[in-house]
Amino acid sequence: MSDALEKQVGEDHYSRMAIQPVEFIERNKLSFLEGCILKRLYRLGNKPGTDVEEDLYKILHEVDLIIGFQDEGVEFSRCDSLIDVDTFTEANKFSLNVRKCVKHLVAQDYGLLRIRVRFMVSSVLSQGVLWWLK
Repeated sequence: MSDALEKQVGEDHYSRMAIQPVEFIERNKLSFLEGCILKRLYRLGNKPGTDVEEDLYKILHEVDLIIGFQDEGVEFSRCDSLIDVDTFTEANKFSLNVRKCVKHLVAQDYGLLRIRVRFMVSSVLSQGVLWWLK
């Protein structure tokens, strides 16, 4: 498995990580939408050519989809985390705001995740800066 994790087709924004999103997602059994959110959170400011504002809006959309599914009775079950959230976020040197987003995501606290991402969007729109990524 480690050979597959060392290889990345295209750029190296995931393969240069200490713990890649795919490993964290699979080992902790995150849902598809949660996995999409996690990957977008990581690549904020890390993947060349991506639009940070667009990724933040996509994250909000995915959070709203999860909340909508929950409102319809869909359960997002979780087993005990095999990779600790703090270990994952610290090993990959995530900013404090992104660390908090990952914690809300894994804790399935989608309301707080939505609030934090909306804050990040408003910061980009009003100030045009990504200070919260540092």
